[in-house]
Amino acid sequence: MTEDKQLILETGKFYFLNQKYDKAIEMFKKGVEYFPEDADIHFNLGVAYEGINDLEHAKDCFERVLEINREYAQAEKHLEKIVNR
Repeated sequence: MTEDKQLILETGKFYFLNQKYDKAIEMFKKGVEYFPEDADIHFNLGVAYEGINDLEHAKDCFERVLEINREYAQAEKHLEKIVNR
């Protein structure tokens, strides 16, 4: 598996856009292993979890994004949407 952050993000997004959520999640989880402090990878993992309606894992991902970067507005919006369901 590659350790190239951009390739991980692009491949994960490709899977997500093609509704291959399990493969997207797998890719982003690998990304988190290689880049544990990367807010973008955590954010995309959260969005992929939302895609399969796994809101607990999605919530955890968005909370982690905000720990890394308190100013990550998209993560804030997604988290708010989950919490207020």
